[in-house]
Amino acid sequence: MKATKYQFSIVVAALASAVAAAPAITAIDPPPTCAMIYGAPILALSDFAAINYLQLTNEGMYFLLCHYWANSPDLTRTIGGVAKLTDSGYHPQWDFTGGGIGVSGCVKTTPWLTIGTANSPRKPLYWTTTEITTSWDAAYFKNITAKATSRYSATSSFLACQPRKPAKSNSGIWTLYLLTDGSTGPTGPAPLYDVAVETCAETQLFVEPIRG
Repeated sequence: MKATKYQFSIVVAALASAVAAAPAITAIDPPPTCAMIYGAPILALSDFAAINYLQLTNEGMYFLLCHYWANSPDLTRTIGGVAKLTDSGYHPQWDFTGGGIGVSGCVKTTPWLTIGTANSPRKPLYWTTTEITTSWDAAYFKNITAKATSRYSATSSFLACQPRKPAKSNSGIWTLYLLTDGSTGPTGPAPLYDVAVETCAETQLFVEPIRG
């Protein structure tokens, strides 16, 4: 049986209505490609020539631990790395949000520079996957300051020391501490056992501006 023109027009109208009601197709952006954003280093400024202009880093642990972050955050927090000074450190865009100092990545900011809770006036500095320390006063083209807390006054002094009997390949690596008692050396209570104290020297940390 042949369809009439009236029946055909009803079918066409129904199809047009269905097409109009269908959701519009929109383009979907591809996921971001994860890559370190190039920025500027944080430099040591010291009267001691051996550490002057060395750069803040994590002794290469950042790249090693990328593998563990998704599956073992607790393990990463434990072995996330000690803050170091070397001749080739981080060159990221820094994230100073909320009083922190973090390495900006394409997906999230991590790791973050964290002040240890040691009773010693020399506070160890660590890298952690989440923002723990929120008392940094830091910005580009400025010295880094740790704001005053209930445990110590504001300070922009740090102590850099070489590890005990460093391996030949690590002879240019210095362990970094926040110096909170105003002294220029590792004397007094809670001595430093894991570094060669005769190498310790005071420094400040300066955030280089990003140069276009």
